[in-house]
Amino acid sequence: MGFITADTRATWLDTGPTGIDAAAEDLVTWGADGSADPYCRLTLGNPKDWPVGLFSHGEDTWTRFDCGMTEFLRRVLSADSRAEAMQDSALWGAGLHRL
Repeated sequence: MGFITADTRATWLDTGPTGIDAAAEDLVTWGADGSADPYCRLTLGNPKDWPVGLFSHGEDTWTRFDCGMTEFLRRVLSADSRAEAMQDSALWGAGLHRL
């Protein structure tokens, strides 16, 4: 994940995100989806309070989720609209069709 984190930090610098008070060095990538959108922890303050950051290649934007990684995954896996991520995947029904 070190190489992926370095790539994510370069993306941060290239895209110049607005509305998220963090520096590239604050990002630690912990995953990605099928669209290669990186999922990061923003290492700000106490580790138990680190929020999630997500870069969407499709929209070329960063989004901050004010919850930890576990809560973020719970939201994604339960299709909670507060964590609109992986929307292009079969997890959310994309690409599926009825016979």
